[in-house]
Amino acid sequence: MLAWVQIAVTGIVSAAITAFLPAPNGFQGAATAMHNAVVLAALTYMIVFNTMYAFWGQSTMQAFLSSAEAAVVFSLEPLTAGMVGVYLVGEKLRGLQLIGAALIIVAMISAEALPRILRKGIGVDHPQIDACAD
Repeated sequence: MLAWVQIAVTGIVSAAITAFLPAPNGFQGAATAMHNAVVLAALTYMIVFNTMYAFWGQSTMQAFLSSAEAAVVFSLEPLTAGMVGVYLVGEKLRGLQLIGAALIIVAMISAEALPRILRKGIGVDHPQIDACAD
């Protein structure tokens, strides 16, 4: 259920934002592109495997991992995607993109590590901090 809610919310928010983007980043030309079989095949692949299957796999397998293991796996996801893009697809990462990638990785690691550090630094058990760490 969590995966479906995440997919629905992401799709709705993305569509709402994209509706207001100027050309060529918005929906301009989308109707024409939908008549192309290659575009439809790519779209279907992205929806089924890169979104639905990935979200389902993550949420299902997360139940078998500790919070620290899940944090490591989720932290490696953008790194792996970036490496695939650079080495297999031939994308070029520029300075601002590298900074963005670093911020994503730092944020994901911080979300797992900071509650634990705070809990140890304070020296007392705190239900809210404990709940964040787990």
